[in-house]
Amino acid sequence: MSKGPDVLKTFKYGMPIYGLAWPAGDVFYICGGGGSTASGIKNRLVMAQGKAGGLSDQVADFNFGSNCPMRLAVTPDSRSIVFAMGTGGLRRLDVNPAAEAPKPAEVSDALQARMSQVKGEVKSLAFNASGTLLALGGDDGSLAVHEWPSMDVKMNLSGDRKLKDSVKDVDFSTAEGSTAVAAVLDNGSLELWDWESGRLLSRLERPKGHQFKSDRVIMMSSSTHTMLQQLPAGMEAVSFSRVKFARDGTGRMLTLLNNRSGCFVGSWVPRTDGMVGMVALHASVRASEQPGGCFDVSADGSKVAVGDPEGGVVVLRSQPLLVLRRAAKCHMVFTTAVAFSPDGLHLLSTSADASVTLTSTLPQSPSSRM
Repeated sequence: MSKGPDVLKTFKYGMPIYGLAWPAGDVFYICGGGGSTASGIKNRLVMAQGKAGGLSDQVADFNFGSNCPMRLAVTPDSRSIVFAMGTGGLRRLDVNPAAEAPKPAEVSDALQARMSQVKGEVKSLAFNASGTLLALGGDDGSLAVHEWPSMDVKMNLSGDRKLKDSVKDVDFSTAEGSTAVAAVLDNGSLELWDWESGRLLSRLERPKGHQFKSDRVIMMSSSTHTMLQQLPAGMEAVSFSRVKFARDGTGRMLTLLNNRSGCFVGSWVPRTDGMVGMVALHASVRASEQPGGCFDVSADGSKVAVGDPEGGVVVLRSQPLLVLRRAAKCHMVFTTAVAFSPDGLHLLSTSADASVTLTSTLPQSPSSRM
C-alpha cells in the first residue's frame, strides 16, 4: 500500500532509528545505528527540525563510536539528553536550546561519572514533568528512581527486590502530590510503586488459574485489597505493553494493551473509594487489528498515538477515547517510536528502515479511517 495524503513528509537519516523525542521547539532528537563498527553504519544522535509540515536534514549530530544508543529521554527544559546504550549503562549529552544552531556536547568527566553508577542494560527511562527525577527500568527487572541531575538514588529495586521480569516501560504519575511511578513488565503486567517509600502500591495483571472463568478481566492487587476489573468485549487475555500519564493534571494513566486480535488503549483513573494506589478503567477503545509496539501522549494529554509492526501509526483522541486517523505503511518495516509535536498537530514516527515520517493528527473522515 502506498503512503496516503496524511503522510506529509518522510526523510531518511542513514541509520536504523530506535529512540525519538520532540521537546519544546522545532528540533527533534533521534538515535540509533548499526551496533558494531563492522556494520559500517554509525551509531549516532541526530538533531533535525520539523516545521511547516516538513522535515529538515540533520542540523547536528553526535557519534557514539562502537556503542549504539538504543533509547533516549530529554529533560523538560531540553538542556540534557540521557541515552540507554546498547552495551549497557547510560550516557549524557547537554544542549543549549537557546543557541541559534543547538549542538550536543559531552559533559564533564565528573557529570558523566554520575551516570556510570548505572550498570546493565536500561530498557526504559523517563523524566518526571518537572525534570527533577529520572526513572530507569532494567533488562534484569530492576527499577530505580534517581534525583536529577545529581543521580542520587531515591528508590532502587534490585537484587532480591527486583521485579519479576524486564521493565519495558516506565512513567511518573502526574496526579497532584503523587509519588507513584508505573512500570510495565515484559510478562504483560503493570506495577505502581511509591518511589518515596519504595512500597508497591498495586499490581495489574491477567489472572491465571482455572478458578477464573473469564479471561476478560484484569486482576488488581495491593497489600490490602484484591479485585477484578471487568473489561469490554474484545479485550480477552490482554497484556500491558506501554504506559504514559496525561500531562493535563488529571492523573489519568493511559496504557497500550495487546492481545491476539490487536491493540487497545485504556484510560485509567485513581480510585476515589479509599483504595489508595488502586486505579479503575475509565474507558477503552480498539486502536488497531495489529499489535501495538510504541506509544505516546501529546503534551496537553488530548491525543494518543500508537505505532504498529507494519510501519503504520494510529492517532486517537484521549477524551472521549476514539480513533482520529490511521496512516498505514508510513515505513517499510516496523515502527520503532512515535512522538507528538509540542503543539500536538503533527506526529513523528521512526523505523529501523532509517526513516522519519511526519503525519498530521487532524481528524480524518470516517471512510479514511477504515
